[in-house]
Amino acid sequence: MADPVPTHQDALVLLELYHLSQTPHMREAREFVDQVIARKLAELGEEESGVEWYRREIPPGSRQDAWFRQVLGFWNMVGALVKTGCLHPEVLFESTSEFYRLWKAVAPLAEKLRESCDPLYLSNLEWLAREYEDYREKRRRPR
Repeated sequence: MADPVPTHQDALVLLELYHLSQTPHMREAREFVDQVIARKLAELGEEESGVEWYRREIPPGSRQDAWFRQVLGFWNMVGALVKTGCLHPEVLFESTSEFYRLWKAVAPLAEKLRESCDPLYLSNLEWLAREYEDYREKRRRPR
């Protein structure tokens, strides 16, 4: 999968991803997903599922729905890059945990959406989050 040691190419890929994440449109989308959707999903209790809330509050085809799909699609794509060896995981994991916080917030919603549409929906993002957890655990162990 990934080379044992990150390369300069990994750094260039990461910097390009950072550049893409900082475009005005993507910043606005990321802020909305983090500040509105992720927080609301974290607040929901047992009486209402994230899917019910999302379908009621974020209409299909709306700007907010597009932002949600764009941000999750971005991080799912990053997961695919790491999974296929195009980006060394250590380079990403030492640079950001945004994808992890996002996955933790949307995981219950993703599971429900998988039941109704694509069973592989956001599977690369989920994989990336698990890899990050393993990475953090290894970093905590004394050497």
